[in-house]
Amino acid sequence: MDMSERWRGVAGLLSPSDSTDDWGWDTSWAPKLLRESLRASSPLSLADLDGWGTRSHLKPQNSAWSFAGDFPGLGHRTKISTSSPGGHGRLQYKDPSGMRRWQSASRLAPDGAPRSSTPTVGSELRTALEQSGRRRSELLDRLREAQRRLDTQTDLLKARDSELQQNLNTTQRLELKQKQLAGALSTLEQKKDEAELSRFEESHHRGELQDKVLQLELDMLKLKSALGREGYTEHTPLTPHIPLSRTLPVTQQDFHKEGDRQVERELSRLREALKEAEQRAEHQEHEHEQTLQKLHTAKEAQLSALRQAEELNQTLGRSRRAQSELEEDLSDARSRLGQLELERGLMSTKVQRQEDNMEDLRARLTTALSDKDRLVQEKAELHQRAQGLQLQLERAERGREGFTDQVCELHTELAQAKTNASQHQRQRVLMEDEVHTARQLSEKLTSDLETARQRLEVTLSQLHHLEAEKVIHTNQIAALEAERTQLIGEKEELMSSVHCQGQEVTVEEHLEVMKELRDRLLTLSESQDALQQKKEELEACCQGLVEQASVREAELQRQMEERQWLEAGLSKEKEELKRQEAVFSVEREELKRQATHWNGRWEEVAMKLRLTQAKLEESQREHEQEACKLREEATGMSQSVRTLQTELQRSKDDVSHLLKQKAQVEDAMEKLKSHADQSHADAQLRAEVETLKQQLKNERLRSQRERQEHTDSQVSLEQVDRELAQVRVELEQVWDMLRVRDSALEEQQQELQSARSQASQHSCELERLRQQLADREQELKDRERAQGSVERQRETERVEAQRTITALQHQLAELSRSSVRGQEAGEEAAGEVESLRAQLEETRKRSEQLQQERDQAVQKLRSLKEVLQNKPERGPPSESRRKTMAAPADPDQQRRLVTEQLKSLFKEREQLSGQGSDRSPGAHTRAGSPQRSRVIKGALEKRLERELLQDSDDQQGAAQTSNTGQYGGEGPQEQMSAVSAMSVGVSGLEHQRNNLLRATVKFREVPAAEIRNHGNTPAAILLSYQDYGHDQERNTHSHGEDGAYLATQVCVCDSQEEEEEDEDEKKLMEEK
Repeated sequence: MDMSERWRGVAGLLSPSDSTDDWGWDTSWAPKLLRESLRASSPLSLADLDGWGTRSHLKPQNSAWSFAGDFPGLGHRTKISTSSPGGHGRLQYKDPSGMRRWQSASRLAPDGAPRSSTPTVGSELRTALEQSGRRRSELLDRLREAQRRLDTQTDLLKARDSELQQNLNTTQRLELKQKQLAGALSTLEQKKDEAELSRFEESHHRGELQDKVLQLELDMLKLKSALGREGYTEHTPLTPHIPLSRTLPVTQQDFHKEGDRQVERELSRLREALKEAEQRAEHQEHEHEQTLQKLHTAKEAQLSALRQAEELNQTLGRSRRAQSELEEDLSDARSRLGQLELERGLMSTKVQRQEDNMEDLRARLTTALSDKDRLVQEKAELHQRAQGLQLQLERAERGREGFTDQVCELHTELAQAKTNASQHQRQRVLMEDEVHTARQLSEKLTSDLETARQRLEVTLSQLHHLEAEKVIHTNQIAALEAERTQLIGEKEELMSSVHCQGQEVTVEEHLEVMKELRDRLLTLSESQDALQQKKEELEACCQGLVEQASVREAELQRQMEERQWLEAGLSKEKEELKRQEAVFSVEREELKRQATHWNGRWEEVAMKLRLTQAKLEESQREHEQEACKLREEATGMSQSVRTLQTELQRSKDDVSHLLKQKAQVEDAMEKLKSHADQSHADAQLRAEVETLKQQLKNERLRSQRERQEHTDSQVSLEQVDRELAQVRVELEQVWDMLRVRDSALEEQQQELQSARSQASQHSCELERLRQQLADREQELKDRERAQGSVERQRETERVEAQRTITALQHQLAELSRSSVRGQEAGEEAAGEVESLRAQLEETRKRSEQLQQERDQAVQKLRSLKEVLQNKPERGPPSESRRKTMAAPADPDQQRRLVTEQLKSLFKEREQLSGQGSDRSPGAHTRAGSPQRSRVIKGALEKRLERELLQDSDDQQGAAQTSNTGQYGGEGPQEQMSAVSAMSVGVSGLEHQRNNLLRATVKFREVPAAEIRNHGNTPAAILLSYQDYGHDQERNTHSHGEDGAYLATQVCVCDSQEEEEEDEDEKKLMEEK
C-alpha cells in the first residue's frame, strides 16, 4: 500500500468537517499532534508526503473505508438531536452500507465471544411504557377532576344567577311598592286638601249659621217687643183697672203664646245645631290631625322603602361583583384546563419521542449486536445505562413539575379558602353586630311599649275617674233642674195667689224681694260660672289626655312599623344565613373530598418517591461500583498508556534510527541505485507508524469518554438528591396547610352552630313581634271601621243641619211677614233695641279682644308645656290642676250656703202667702210700668260694669300668673301651678264672654215676654231673670267634688244705688 495514499485517507477522515466522532467530541487534535511529532522527528517534508499521492495505486475512498473498517467504533456516525425542551434526544443513525464489507477480518470477534444482553433493555422499555401509561391515566384523572371542578363552579354560578334574579325581582317589587306609596301619598294629599276645603267651608257655613241665628234672634226680639207694645197701647187706656190677662182675647193670647213657644223651640234647635256644628268642626279638626299623622307615617314608610331599595341595590352590586369574581375564577379554571390540555399534548409528543427513541434504541441495539469488541460492548452498555439514568432524571423532572403544579394548585385553593374564610368571618361579625343592634332595638321597643302601656293605663284610669265625675255632675244637674222646676212652680203659685187675692204689695217689699232674688240669682249665676269653668278645664284636660293617647298611638304605630322593617331585615338575614350555611356545607364536603383525594395522591406520590429513591440509590451504588471499575480500568489504561508512551518513544527512537538508517540506505541506494527495496522498507515503516497512531487515538478517546460519563453520573445524582429534598419540604408544607385548613373548617362549623342558635332566638323574637303586629293590625281595622261609621254619621248630621236651616229660613220668612203688621207699635222700642245692639257690638268687640288674648295665653301655655316636658323631674299636670281647681271649693261651707238660701226662699214664700194685697193689679202695673225700662237699664249697666271690671282683674291676674310661670318659676311645681292658673284665667275669660252674649240676648228677650205673660212689674222682670239664671245653670255642668253644690257669695246693690237709679229715672222722665 502506498504511504501517500494512506496519509491522504487519514487526512480525509480527520478533516474539520468530520472532526467529531459519534459522541460529539473533537478528534482533530490527534493528527495535528501526530503531524507536529512527525515534523519534529522526521526530516521528510510535506511535499514529499504529498508527492506520494501521484504514485499511489489506491483510491482515497477505499483507504478511508479501510480506515473506518479498522476502527469500527468510528464507522457508524450517530447524531443526538436535542430539539425538545426536556432534553429528550432523538438518535439518528448513519449506517453506511459498505461498512461490513470493508471491515477487516482480523478485527472480527471469535465465535464464542459474549453478546450484549437485550432483555434488560426490553424490560426497561416495558417499564418506561408502563410509566407513560400510568402518567397518561393520571393526566386523564386530573382532567376529569378539573372538569368536575368546572361543573361545580358552573353550578355555583347558576345559583348566583338565580340569587341575582331573585334580588332583581325584589327590587322590582320594592319599586312597585314605592310607586304605590307615592300614589297613596298623592291621594292622602288630595284628601288633605279636600278636608281643608271642607273645613273652610264648614267654618264659613258655621259663621253664616251664627249670623243667621243672631239675625233670627234679633228679628224675634223685634217682633216680641212690637207685639208687646201693641198689646200694651191697645189695652191699657180702655181697661185701667182690669188685668192684662183678662182684657186680651183668648184666641189672640193663645196664638202669641204658641208663636213664642215655637220661636223658643226653634232657637233651642238652632243652638243645638250650632253646638253640633262646632262639635263636628272639632271632630273634623281631630280627623285632619289624624290624616296629617297618617301622611307623616306614610312618608316615613316611603323613606324606609327607599332605604330598603338602596340596601337591595347595594346587595345587588355585591352579588354582581361576586358574579364577576366567579366569572374570573371560571376563566382562570378554563385557562388552567387549556394549560392542562397543552401539557397533555406535550406529554403525548414526549411519549411519541420516547417511542421514537425506543425505536432508535432498538435499531442501535441491533447495530450494537454486530460489534464484537469487548470495549465497544462495554461502551454500548454504559451508554444505555446513561440513557436510562437520563430517562429517570427526566421522569423525576416531570414528576417534580407535576408536584410543583399540584402544589401551586393547592396553594391557590388554600388562598381561595383563606379568602372565603375571611369573608365569612367578616360577614359573621357584621351579622353579629346587626343581631346585637336588633336586640337592642327590640329591648328598647319593649321598654317603650311597657311605658306606653303604663301611660295608657294611667290615662284610662283618669278617663274612668272623669266619667265617674261626669256621672256625679249629671246627677247634680238633674237635682238642680228638679229644684228649679220646683221653684218655678212655687213662683207660679205665688203669682197666681197674688193675682187671685188682688193684694197690693208695696214698693219696698217688692224691692226687698228683688234684692233677695238678685242675691240668689247672682249666687246661682256665679256658681254656674264656676261649674262651667271647671267643666271647661276638665274638657281641656280630657282633650289633652286624648291628644297624648293619639300621640302615643302614633308612636306605637311607628314603632310597630320599625319592628316590621326589622322583622323583614331579620328574615332576609336568616335566609342569607341558611344560604351561606348550605354553601359552607357544600364547600366543606368539597374540601373534605379534595383532602381525601389529595391524601391518596400524596400517599401514591410518597410511595413512588420511595421507590424512585430506592431505585436511585441502587443505581447510585451500581454507578459507584462501575466508577470503581472504571477507575481501576483507568489506572490500567494509564499504565498501558504509559507503556504505549514508552513504546512510542522507543518507536520514535526506532523511527529516528530508521530514518537515519534510511538516509544511510538512501545514500547507499543512490550509490547502489536500488530504489525499489528502499521504497518497500519506507512503506512498511509508515504502516507501522499509522497503526501506532490509531491505537493511541483510540485509547485517548476511550479515557475521555469514561471520564465524562463518570462526571455526568455524579452531577445527575446530586441533582436528584436536591430535588428529592425539595419535594420532601414541599410535602411537609402541604401537610401543615391541610392541618390548618382542617382547624379552620372546625372553627367555621362551631361558628355556624352558634349562628344557628342565634337564628333560632331571632325566630322566636320574630314570632312574638308578628303576634303583636297582628294584634295592632286588628286594632287598626277596628278603628278604621269606627272612623267609617263616624264619617257616615257626620254626613247624616250635615244633611239634617241643612234641612233645619232651610226650615228656619222658611219660618223666618213667615215671621218677617207677620212682623210687618207690628211695625207701627215698635217705634218706642227701637231706641232700646238700638242701645242693646250697640252694647252687643261692644260685647262682641270685647269678646274678640278676649279671644285674641286667650290665643296668646294658649300659645304661652303651650310653650310652657314644651319647656316643662323637656324636664325629667316633673309631676303630672292633672294633679296640679286638680289641686288648683279643688283648692277654692269648701264642701261644708257650700252646703251651708245652699241650705241657708233655700231656707230664705221658703220663708219668703210663706210670708208672701200669708200677707194680703189691697191694691189692684192695674195699679200695680201702672206703678211698675214707668219703671220697667229704668230697672232693666240699671240692672244691665251694673251687670255689665261688674263683669267688665271682673274681666280686667281676671286678665291682669292671668297675665301675672303667665309671666311668673314663664320667668319667675324656680321649680316644676310652681310652673305647673302657674300654668294651671293661666288655663283657669283663659277659661274664665271665655266663659265670661259667653255669659255676656247670653245675658245680652236674654235681656233683649225679657221685656216682650214678661209684658205679655206677667205684667210690667219689676218683680216679674227679676223673676224672669232668675229663670234665665236657672236656664243658664241647666245648660252648664257643675264640677264640685263628691257631689257637693258649689255656691259663691256676691255683692248686691244697696239702697243708695237704688236711690241713684231712681233719681236718674226721674231726670229722664222730666226730660221727656
